[in-house]
Amino acid sequence: MHSVLILNSSETIIDVRPLRKAMRLLSKGKAHAPHGFNDFHDVPTPDGVMKVPTALIMAYYVRIPHRHIQCSRVNIMRRDGYECQYCGKKLNNTTGTVDHVMPLSRGGKHGWSNVVAACFECNNKKDNKTPAEAGMQIRCTPYIPRHDMTALHAIGKRGSWKRWIVT
Repeated sequence: MHSVLILNSSETIIDVRPLRKAMRLLSKGKAHAPHGFNDFHDVPTPDGVMKVPTALIMAYYVRIPHRHIQCSRVNIMRRDGYECQYCGKKLNNTTGTVDHVMPLSRGGKHGWSNVVAACFECNNKKDNKTPAEAGMQIRCTPYIPRHDMTALHAIGKRGSWKRWIVT
């Protein structure tokens, strides 16, 4: 699936959308390619090939209401880059689990600041302990992700988008 990064007129990330949506925005004059941008999708047409930028800037400012990101297993995996936050092992939807840094049974809450992606082995090793009690260290402090980062993790990041991605 070809995706296009949609940017507000201020060049902040709005979302990542399918190619078809981007073509509609271009054809209606609602968006344009960023200045000096040269990464394109080649789309075959009856008249030849249409070059559609992989990033578009809206022609006008779009007000985006604050979006609450659900603290779900999928979003936790996306935030943590599908990597165990204890050993660094690459995870996928079948090999990854969610670990509560402070176990629920010991008063921990299920929220962004208390959950990390973990492999089965590390999750079992940590068991019902804190990382310090289990002799483990968290690679990255848990945090509340921005909406645009969960969208980017959902489809992957293109190298040409890095000027807009703030980690």
